[in-house]
Amino acid sequence: MVSRNITIILLLFTLTFSSTFGLLKDYYCGIGFFSKIASFLSTIVCDRDTLNLCCEAHDICYDSENRTRAECDTAFCECSNEAEKDKFCRWWIGVSHCRMVKALGEKPYARSHRIFLIPDEAI
Repeated sequence: MVSRNITIILLLFTLTFSSTFGLLKDYYCGIGFFSKIASFLSTIVCDRDTLNLCCEAHDICYDSENRTRAECDTAFCECSNEAEKDKFCRWWIGVSHCRMVKALGEKPYARSHRIFLIPDEAI
């Protein structure tokens, strides 16, 4: 019985994974494959297309030489908040995307600008 349940779970995961993979080709939210899947699946009931436009603009902003990380992150949070009409989705995207960008955006921003980050311990 347990082995059957595991098989079903793996089958569902595989189907979700393979069908999602094609959809992720033009999906800009997330910094890697697994974070893209997490973003894609976690926003299934929200206006994902509009959020994706905000994510694409955020990526372009990070690549810009004349915008700070804080400016890019604030613009992303405002874009995603204004784009989403549903109250729950606006809250959820604020938690799952806006806060994540602000908390974890240092390395992607540095990578896009080839900034060498000095570990805190070295200072």
